[in-house]
This record gives sequence, C-alpha cells and structure tokens, in this order.
Amino acid sequence: MKKLISVALALALVLSMAVCAFAADGTYIVAGSAGLCGANWDPADSSNTMTQDGDVYTITYTDVEVGTYEFKVTDGSWSNSWGDNGGNYKFAVTQKGDITITFNPATQEITVSGSGIGEATINVDYVVAVGAGAGNFLNNVNWEPNNQANLMTEIAPDVYYIAYENVAVGNYEYKFAGNGAWTDNWGYGGETLSGEVCDAVYNGSNAKVYVEQEGSTVELKLDLSAINGKGEGAKITATVTAPAVEDDSADIKFQTKDNSLRLVTWVDSLNYQEVVFNVTIDGQTAAIPCTTVYSSINAGGVKLDSAAEIFNENALYFVTYTIENIPAEVTEFDVSVTWTDLEGNSNTSDVRTITL
Repeated sequence: MKKLISVALALALVLSMAVCAFAADGTYIVAGSAGLCGANWDPADSSNTMTQDGDVYTITYTDVEVGTYEFKVTDGSWSNSWGDNGGNYKFAVTQKGDITITFNPATQEITVSGSGIGEATINVDYVVAVGAGAGNFLNNVNWEPNNQANLMTEIAPDVYYIAYENVAVGNYEYKFAGNGAWTDNWGYGGETLSGEVCDAVYNGSNAKVYVEQEGSTVELKLDLSAINGKGEGAKITATVTAPAVEDDSADIKFQTKDNSLRLVTWVDSLNYQEVVFNVTIDGQTAAIPCTTVYSSINAGGVKLDSAAEIFNENALYFVTYTIENIPAEVTEFDVSVTWTDLEGNSNTSDVRTITL
C-alpha cells in the first residue's frame, strides 16, 4: 500500500512540475531575426518579453518592414524554446505594418497575425553536398557546408546533382546545405536505398548510403522544385553503381552479385529502336530486350522509363538487363547484342563467353 501511495505522490509531483513549466505567471521572450526583434536572437532581451492575455501571451511589433523573418519563443534562455516542429517559426511580411505574435504555453501553439502576413519562402542560390567525406566520397571533405569541391550542379530548375567516382566500400552519411550554410539544410534520418527517391527532411538528421563494392560511383541528387516556406517537399536520391567489368574486345560489360548478373552495353547513336541481349545457356538461346535505359549526360543519373526515350536528347546512353536467380549449376554462358535501327536494319556484336 505504501508503495502505491509513493507512486501516486511521485506522479502528482511530475504533473505538478509539468504545470509549473507552463504556469500562468511564466516569462516568455521572443528571440529572432534582426529587423523584428531589437536584439538579434537574444533569448534574454527583456524588450521582447511577451504580455499575458488570459491563457496566452502576446507581443506586437510596429512598422515591420517587408521581408522574411524567423523567431522562437523562449523562457529567457535557450534551455526551453518553441518554434515550428522544433525549428524556427518563419513568416513573410508582404506590406509594412504591425504584426502580433501569440503563444499558448499549454498547447505550445504559435500564431502570427497582421494585415500583411504571408508564407515565408526559402531562396536557394546553390547547394553543397556535406557529410563524412572519406574513401573518395564527398571528395574526402568532412562536414564543410561551403566547400566548393562539393558544389552541386543545377541540372534543372532547383534540381541539384553531383557524382563521386571510385568510392570505397563503406557506410557514408550526408546532407545538403543551401547557400553553403547550415541555415537551410536537408537530410533524411536513415539509409537511402540506391536509386530510391526519398522525402527529404528540412534541417533533419543525416541521410545514409551504403557502398557495397569497391570502386563504385555514388550520385547524389536534391530536388527543391516543390518546397514550401517550411522547407517541406524536397526529394533526395542516392544512386550507387558498382563498377562494370572492363573488356575492350566487346561492347558488352557485366557485373555479378550473389546469383544475379547485370548485362550492360552502350548506345552511342540516337538511330536505334531496339537493343536486345542474345543469351545462350546450355545450347538454348533467348533474345532479351533491354529493360532499363540510362542517360549518361550526367554520369547515369537519369533513369528513363523505356528504350524509346533514348531519342529525346543527343547524348550517350547505356542499356542494361539483370538476370536473377541463375541456377547454381550454370557456370558460364554466351551473350551478344543486337542493335536494330529505325529502318529495321540489325547489327549483332561478336559473341562473348561470360564465366560466373
């Protein structure tokens, strides 16, 4: 019985402490951008102390200029602060005027009101890939948000890309820094599977990518074309491509993994309507059309839906086919490639024997 009473008292104490944390006579101070708060991001600036109005606290700023602003509500220090899902609360002023910030300690809800209040925007001029640089990943640069070696290329409006070759086996962590700073950055909070488009997390935890084979190419892409003022809507992709086996005697390369095999061949012209792998196992030949077409205009970063799409731009392409679940007794087979042009004329490469 004493134990139950002790537990009840302890629970009551915890609840009492929780209530005290949001007591009606608490002190709440706004810390934020210069031009909004008198002192830039000073959580103890008494001139930004909020006034209690019933269950909520408010503060009004007069004649706020047009622009984008950020802030958090604090308890007078950074020990406790409140914003938007852990980040800063952002908003835009579209016409000069008065704005009022309201904070409800019980619900931790923040609102901003005024005649010229709008949604904030995030302006990104350039993006730098950042992370644990090693093994040629990130050019061996370690967590430097403005290192120009990792400046990404804008391959489409608000879509950024960079590739790293000859990357060593290992687990790597990375993020993307907008404008070469940590103010606006995107992560994921877990492993990104090769080629999978993932929802990025604004100012989130690190993304991770695993390189399984030595000498692989790692391509990173960040798509900011659909982000809102909170940084939501970004997409990230990490594509890991293992090195193909080089063979100058044929236009066929291959790579093996477990009991599967990936065939690769190059298409250096836009005048083909079909590419077929001719695979012979135990005297039986099957003609297998390619299933995946990649553009090498950015080192294989763009995966096309079908072979027909190779005619859409003047670039170099490679096509692949993956054979899954090869029987254990099969140790070698023959393969050739047949290219068929737009007029229906075909050309077949020499036969190559592949030993598993």
